[in-house]
Amino acid sequence: MKADIENKLPTSREIELSDTFRDEPILNPDRDRKEGANNLRKLLQTRSCFLNFESALIQRGWQKTNGVKSAIRVLNSIFRYQKFFSKVKNGWVEISSNHGFNVSLSGSELRVIKDRLQHSRCIQIKRIKLYGEMGSKANEYRFEPNFHSSVVE
Repeated sequence: MKADIENKLPTSREIELSDTFRDEPILNPDRDRKEGANNLRKLLQTRSCFLNFESALIQRGWQKTNGVKSAIRVLNSIFRYQKFFSKVKNGWVEISSNHGFNVSLSGSELRVIKDRLQHSRCIQIKRIKLYGEMGSKANEYRFEPNFHSSVVE
């Protein structure tokens, strides 16, 4: 009887729980970003990766008092992630809604700013959860091609 218990294979639920409560997270190879994160830290220390999007936003109908500074910070966050995590110009980058944007706004206010940016044709957003129901609260972002060619390049 004891040999049967020792030779018993773990169930899928037991495997899932052991992976969930593991000390080291299991990352897919495409999510390993140590090298890019180190480059991003170096860049943030030099402050050379911030663009002024204010004139472009005003041309697209934004007023100076109505969230322009927050929108500029969101656009700069997307620009920084593209510069260090994307292999092509204006490539899709995955940014977490919780910690990825350098903006001190609540989640609903950030969502409104991102929706306005999308509506004014500054950015594109893929709102599909990349890693399923248990995945991160991250979406993929990139600039609209016309906006990217006129402002970033």
